[in-house]
Amino acid sequence: MGILVESDVAFALVERWLQDLRGLDEVVEEFRRCTLARRDWTHRAHLGVAASLILTEGATEALECMRGTIPRLNVVQGSENTAVSGYHETLTIFWVRVLNRYLRRLPLRWSRLDKVRAAVEAYGEIRRLDRAFYSFDVLACEASRAKWRVPEHGPSWLTGDLDT
Repeated sequence: MGILVESDVAFALVERWLQDLRGLDEVVEEFRRCTLARRDWTHRAHLGVAASLILTEGATEALECMRGTIPRLNVVQGSENTAVSGYHETLTIFWVRVLNRYLRRLPLRWSRLDKVRAAVEAYGEIRRLDRAFYSFDVLACEASRAKWRVPEHGPSWLTGDLDT
């Protein structure tokens, strides 16, 4: 039997909320109320919450919710939003755009839960997809943390209107 590490625990908790729609909705509500535990606010949780919001409210409203809530959640969880840590505008917009594009291509008959599961499965282990579209380290760039930087490489859907 292997040693259980923190990342394994977080992975198990996230997967639990993907088991049914009630669990997904609870995590989205915990996010909105800023009561989601820091250990549960993983890349996969970011994706799942954003995907659910895109599907229920549209990409533009989902982005506004993420923009408003992530910085508050960071503070509640004991993190600071500074020029070098915390909320990252470019990565938030980038991921909302990637998820929106992906979700729009899934079958209409799929449930919201199935679409969220598919998005988390598709991108949950790919934290730095941005590297394929930028010639610089977006994560480390202070200007990109504060303001949207259009990808230098990539398709038009990364730069156009979110809800079209």
